Amino acid sequence: WALNELYSSSCGVNKSVSRAIGQSGSSFLQKIFLDHECSSKEKEDSLKFERLKSYTLETGSFSTFINILSLQVPEEKLNSVYSKFMSEWKQDLSENRIDLALAVKNREDISLSEIGPDSK
Repeated sequence: WALNELYSSSCGVNKSVSRAIGQSGSSFLQKIFLDHECSSKEKEDSLKFERLKSYTLETGSFSTFINILSLQVPEEKLNSVYSKFMSEWKQDLSENRIDLALAVKNREDISLSEIGPDSK
C-alpha cells in the first residue's frame, strides 16, 4: 500500500521509488506496477485503484480489501471487487470478517465493539 502511495504521488517520476520496485525480489510486485504503470497524473487515481485491486485479489489481503471498500469510487467498481474477492477468498474468512467487509462496502456505521479480535 505504502509503495503504491509513494509511486502514485510522484506518478513514477521519482526514480528512487521506481528503482526500488524494479530491484524488488518480488516478480509479483514488479508485475503489478508494470501492468498498471503511471502514464499521466490524470489517470493515476484509477491506476492506484487497479494496483490495489490486483494485489488484493491475488494475495487475499483482508486489510487491503477493507481499504479498497472504504475508497470513494463508483459503486459498481466496489461491487465487482467485493464479488471477486468473496468468490476467491470467502472460505478463508471468519464470519466476523465477512460481516465487517459487507458493512464497510455498504457504508454502514461500525462501532469498535462490533469488530472482533480476528477482524484485525
